[in-house]
Amino acid sequence: MTFHRQKRSKGTFKNELEDIKGIGKATADQLLKEFRSVKNIREKTLEELAAIVGMAKAKVVWDYFNSEGDNKPE
Repeated sequence: MTFHRQKRSKGTFKNELEDIKGIGKATADQLLKEFRSVKNIREKTLEELAAIVGMAKAKVVWDYFNSEGDNKPE
């Protein structure tokens, strides 16, 4: 994989988490380091997320992926 493709692929994962209001780069990095992918993060329970980033941030992330309106961009 070329350098530029690596940079782009890393950015795509982080950008989705960083698009969540209240979640910054450090929190996104922390979640990705623990759970490896946005897909895995999406499937975690609120308690599993809270064990890594605390309840307040975990709730923000969990609500984003589990909102009833499903208003998040695909």
